[in-house]
Amino acid sequence: MEGKVEEKKSKTGLIIGIVIAAILIVPIVIAALAGLFVLAGITFLWAESFVEVEEETLLYTFDGELRTDGSNSALELTLIRGGEIDWSDYRVELDGTKISTAGQGPTSVGMTATFDVTLYGPFDIGSEYTVRIIDIADNKLIWTSSTICKSG
Repeated sequence: MEGKVEEKKSKTGLIIGIVIAAILIVPIVIAALAGLFVLAGITFLWAESFVEVEEETLLYTFDGELRTDGSNSALELTLIRGGEIDWSDYRVELDGTKISTAGQGPTSVGMTATFDVTLYGPFDIGSEYTVRIIDIADNKLIWTSSTICKSG
């Protein structure tokens, strides 16, 4: 009789152990999944900050021309609408390549800023290139357009 009592206590202890383990494993798994989602969200936001350029209402209008004579190339941006542009606050990209704005003075409406882009070529006359201007502080696109490379 004593053996049956011991066996019953053993089975009861085993069942209680399984129930306690199940009760403990559920919150551990939930906490691990929640941590995984939080980590994934943080990683996504961090990675997004490196590539995201938010488009907003374009406040500036430019007339952009890319010219090449085979050995020298220039990107000319004439400000048509908007306020004064201080080029040190903006990034100019030609087909995704950052163009140096060093030494370029402020540009007002009606003025043309000329960027030497010879080092970024060669450029094919008649080919289309995309120009983007991005506000560095806000990482906001202020203007984008395509231009056809012309001779000259």
